[in-house]
Amino acid sequence: MNVTIRSSLAGLALDLPQPIGKSADEKMPLRIEKRQQAPKQDTIVISMANQISAQILRNEIDGAYQVDRGQIGINLLPEIPAQPGLEVRGSFEQLDLDQWLAVLEKIKDTDGGGSTQPAAFPVQRVNMAVGTLDVF
Repeated sequence: MNVTIRSSLAGLALDLPQPIGKSADEKMPLRIEKRQQAPKQDTIVISMANQISAQILRNEIDGAYQVDRGQIGINLLPEIPAQPGLEVRGSFEQLDLDQWLAVLEKIKDTDGGGSTQPAAFPVQRVNMAVGTLDVF
């Protein structure tokens, strides 16, 4: 089955650093597309405001779809890489790493005993080109 979902994201606030953050008043076009490639293989294509996009190839294994390989592009068009795993590629004129580190710090799994562990983040490779980096 092929499915396409589109939204303006109007009314939804994203409390994240740029280029993802937005107020509820702002519109940001989002498109999510699932295309069946073969009986046990599909591709997920995501595009958000022409700034963040992804292409992910999944295979069905034991009745559940699992990511085989894919790429998330920030200010770049993504491609499905030849090697397995998920990759993030980006290009920034300016990047405030402290803002993103604060977001990642908030992403925690709680084990019920009060302690927290960082959430699993299934990215194998990161490749970023940054003109000006603000850190610490």
